Amino acid sequence: MTSNNSFINCWICGCNKIYKIKNTDINFDSLDTEDFQITNSQYGKTLDLYKCKNCNFIQAAKASNLTKYYEKMVDEEYEETRKERFLQEDYIIKKFIYYNKSGKKLLDVGCGSGILLEASKKYKFQSIGVEPSKWLYKKAIKRGLDVRCGVLEDIPNSQKFDVITLADVIEHVTNPMDILEQIKSRLKPEGIGVIVTPNVDSLLAKILRWKWWHYRVAHVGYFSKKTIKLALEESGFQLLSIKNTRWFFSLDYLVKRISTYLPKFLRISKAPFIGKKLIKLNLGDSIIVIFKKS
Repeated sequence: MTSNNSFINCWICGCNKIYKIKNTDINFDSLDTEDFQITNSQYGKTLDLYKCKNCNFIQAAKASNLTKYYEKMVDEEYEETRKERFLQEDYIIKKFIYYNKSGKKLLDVGCGSGILLEASKKYKFQSIGVEPSKWLYKKAIKRGLDVRCGVLEDIPNSQKFDVITLADVIEHVTNPMDILEQIKSRLKPEGIGVIVTPNVDSLLAKILRWKWWHYRVAHVGYFSKKTIKLALEESGFQLLSIKNTRWFFSLDYLVKRISTYLPKFLRISKAPFIGKKLIKLNLGDSIIVIFKKS
């Protein structure tokens, strides 16, 4: 399924030779905040997707004005899985802390209800977060966390950080190169950036194809190790590390998610009878990328 869309540029390399690889009948104006929930499980439901002939980056090229959906987003299930997500964020911190040489001032972009901020306290970081969802922002404030309601550009350039993290954020934006420039302007000279994002070139993504759980409406940019490296190089960053990352789930949550691949009459909406046993998974389809200014 291809078509020439020379009027659209690749968000990463700027090439205008992109072509459609996935066609959907979704009307962008009919989308709801539920489509953008962190825990949304409508796997395979995406906007039209296009691929760049030059760098192979995949993007929902016609997506626009996404912030309005995140501002109004409510996600009760996200808060219900806070314990598991805390372990994920702690794992991420352990992965980047070795590279953190300049200090303890941290900014978490798209911080949700501040789980990474909470986890960072153990490591003595002075952390702030920024989050567009008013509901998640209020949850963070109630926990006494230093969070601003907004997006990265609402953090003044005059504020400099030793670490800036974007855990499962960059795939949600239509301006990834602008985001990287904003990070660069807010990092201290020896500061580091940390990105966690799905890997569209992973084995699981290739096996599951359009049924891959990371193909979702909220994900509008799909990175591989190659394209994230390219984006960093073009933005004036030096790659320090890129590795697969681990995730933590309760068994009942995992079973419920896997059941979405079954026929509707066999799907499980709740699975309390299974229990909350913790499952650690490294499926090889999500990467943690650590970088600094060149």
